[in-house]
Amino acid sequence: MKQYRLTKKEMESLTCTKQTSRRYLPGQGNPDMHLYQERDVERRAREKHGGPSGLKSKLDELYDLHVAKQAQKSADKRTTFTAPQWYSRESASNPSSSTSILPVPMDIWAMTPALQELKKRFPEWLWTAVNKHLDHEENKHPDGSGYFLSPPRSKAVKAALKELKYPDRPTELERLPSSPSFNALREVLHRGRRDVVREYENQEGDKSFSWQLSFVRDLFPALEAVVREHGTDKHGWETIRWEVYDAFADAAMSVEYTEDIGWADHAVRWLVGQTSGSTKQRLRAMWGDDRLAVHLSKAYDAMLPRTDEYGRIEP
Repeated sequence: MKQYRLTKKEMESLTCTKQTSRRYLPGQGNPDMHLYQERDVERRAREKHGGPSGLKSKLDELYDLHVAKQAQKSADKRTTFTAPQWYSRESASNPSSSTSILPVPMDIWAMTPALQELKKRFPEWLWTAVNKHLDHEENKHPDGSGYFLSPPRSKAVKAALKELKYPDRPTELERLPSSPSFNALREVLHRGRRDVVREYENQEGDKSFSWQLSFVRDLFPALEAVVREHGTDKHGWETIRWEVYDAFADAAMSVEYTEDIGWADHAVRWLVGQTSGSTKQRLRAMWGDDRLAVHLSKAYDAMLPRTDEYGRIEP
C-alpha cells in the first residue's frame, strides 16, 4: 500500500485474503493481515495516477523530494525510498547511482528484472500470446498461486522461449495484397474466427481443438486455390499460412502451458508443411480419428513444401 501510494479507502474494493499475523504486538495480540494481489494494487495505482506513465511520474516526484530531505540529514538518520520492487530512479546529480536497477517497465507483464530481460528475446506477438495465456491461468488461482509474479511467471516464460519454435513471421508491411484466391481465403477465415471450433480427445486422453468439418470443407479448397495461384514461397503459402494460424488462435487458442508437460501450440499445425514420416501418420497426428478431415486435407498437404515440425522450411 505504501509502495504504491494508496490509502486504505482506495484499497477497500480490492479483493484480499485475511491471515493472522505471527507477530505478537503488546495490547493487540496477533492482529489480522490483509493480503492483496500485487497486480491488483498496481492497477489501482495506475488508475489513480493516470496510467503507467502517471504512476512513474508520481514516484519520480516523490523520489526527488525524498532525496532532497535525506541530503539534510546525517548519514545515520537517512532512510531508503519506499517504492515497488520494479521502480528505479537515477539521481540527476549522479546518473550512475547504485540505486538504479533497471528502467521502469511500462509492460505489466515485465514487472521484474528477470522478465524484462526475457522480453527482449521474444518477438512481440509471441510475448503477448504467452502472457495472455498466463493471465488466463492466473485467474484460475484467486489465492495468488498462479503465474503472475516471479518466480512462477519467470519460469513459465523462460520455458516458452525454449519450447515454442516457429518459422519467421512476416511483418504487417509484408502482408500479402489482394487477389482472387487471397480474398476468398480471407472471407472463409473471417467465418472461422467465430464459433466453429470443437474440442476432441485422442486415444491417449489428450485434448485438442479443431475447426468443425462444415468449416474445413470450405477451408481446404480455399487454401489449395492460394497455392495454385501463388505457389508456396513468401509470395504465397509461406506468408498466408500465418493468417490461418491467427484465425485459429482467435477462434480457439494457440499456446497453452501446464507445469508437468510444458508449452504446446494448438495452432502451429497450420504453419507446418510436409514433414518426415508417412503422410497418414502426419495427418492422423493433426486430425486424430477424424477420417473425413484426414481425407479432405490430403490434396492440400501434397501441395506443401517440406518443413520441420515447427514449420521451418527445409532447404
